Amino acid sequence: MDSPKLFWGDQDDPQDPQMFLQTFKQVMRITGITDKAEKIEVLQDYIVPCLEAQKWIKVWTHIIWAREALHLAKAVEVVNNISLVHIVHKKLPKNKYKAFKELAKEVRELDMEEMQREKEDLDEHKKDDEERERRIIQQQKASITV
Repeated sequence: MDSPKLFWGDQDDPQDPQMFLQTFKQVMRITGITDKAEKIEVLQDYIVPCLEAQKWIKVWTHIIWAREALHLAKAVEVVNNISLVHIVHKKLPKNKYKAFKELAKEVRELDMEEMQREKEDLDEHKKDDEERERRIIQQQKASITV
């Protein structure tokens, strides 16, 4: 199998991005590279260092990131829990990174137990607020019927 040709990512280049990625994935399987961070690092060697190609790779890595985040959320059955989304977003590192690998490392080091405790606290507050609102509505209904 041939290695993928360098990817330019420019509109004038007839190279199909999907075919480039397909070839790249096949090469990764053949070489035994399975770690996503390592794949992204190796991919940099196949991207021509020009503005268009660099934009393309940033978009691609964000798509991969989003896909993996959604996969994890589904795996722990929290995909529809909006409060957890806010907690995770708040806990994400605010640093500027030079490489996807740095961001991924810091995200992996997030304290999941702390986020779970915060989620439980938020759920408890939400439950209390709903109960308080229910009592207020009952009081209002009672005062109308009097």
